[in-house]
Amino acid sequence: MRITLAGLEERGMVTRSPHPTDQRQVLLSITPAAGQQLTAARSAKEDWLAQAMAAKLTRADQDTLLTAIPLLQRLLEP
Repeated sequence: MRITLAGLEERGMVTRSPHPTDQRQVLLSITPAAGQQLTAARSAKEDWLAQAMAAKLTRADQDTLLTAIPLLQRLLEP
């Protein structure tokens, strides 16, 4: 994990700062550049999914998926 975080820090994706009250801890924060990359990646995934659904699924299939979303969300609940 330390090597992964060091690599992210070297690439300017995360910054480290000392914890304000517990000097044993280090706080990690995502940088604005990393936030922009994350937003772009999520947007690309959403665009891909929307295009795939439009191209490969009928409107009835799409409606079925929309109906199933609450059921899938229940599976994620603790």
